[in-house]
Amino acid sequence: LTMGGRYYSDKRSDNVRTQDNTFNTFNPRFNLSIKTGDSGLVYLNASKGFRSGGFNTPGLFAPGEETYGPESLWTYEGGFKQQLLGKALTVEGAIFYHDYSGIQSVLLPITNAPTIGRTINSGVARGWGQELAVVARPDKALTATFTVGHNDLTYRTASLAVLPGDPLDNVPEWTTSAAIDYRKPVSDNVTIFASADVSHTSGFFSTLRLFETLAIVQRTGERFPLVVRALPRDIVNVRFGAEFGAITAYVFGRNLTDNFNSVYAGGVIQASEG
Repeated sequence: LTMGGRYYSDKRSDNVRTQDNTFNTFNPRFNLSIKTGDSGLVYLNASKGFRSGGFNTPGLFAPGEETYGPESLWTYEGGFKQQLLGKALTVEGAIFYHDYSGIQSVLLPITNAPTIGRTINSGVARGWGQELAVVARPDKALTATFTVGHNDLTYRTASLAVLPGDPLDNVPEWTTSAAIDYRKPVSDNVTIFASADVSHTSGFFSTLRLFETLAIVQRTGERFPLVVRALPRDIVNVRFGAEFGAITAYVFGRNLTDNFNSVYAGGVIQASEG
């Protein structure tokens, strides 16, 4: 059983408007782990994270938005780690719940004129997630790995930036990966190796409801999209070669399928992000 905590006091000053603000928090952490024989364990964990508030740079923001408050995150997690078949197979799994409040979101200015954006607290998001990883080592030379993760964290409150049910920006719902690694000495001074991996990221979103409220338009006169979606992404990499004592020679290929789907859906400047 592990219990701990951190008290945090962050004093910040705005020299432009000559004002101060202090953000205080106590962040506890609790962990309980139980061994299951010689090669496994189960655990429960609860912890709190925190980020301070701050000051918006003077610009075109609404009254009362000169400052923004802190955000905090409570995470509750339960999981296990277990080795099987004489430790040739390792399985790890977890289920977790996030309770995220005071989320800091960055917004565009309130007019079409180029000026400085601002940060607001856009509310509360909650949701479950799951993770699973399997590692197989049938012999000393070969290792195969598979992972899958699922996240269902959505906003529960409305603000200028989001509506209830909107997902967090740029957070995919599903991520999976598979990899295989082979490494084998063939003589006292020569070792050959090869590896290949593939990863999948499901589509994800960036939401900015402020565009609808303010009717901001692009230079073409068209309305900005309220929700931008990044397409799913699959990446394949390979590498193989040999070690000759102190010298290593290898060839590799990255993103062999030429997948150039976005890694970032957009957000504050979503009109120009690639």
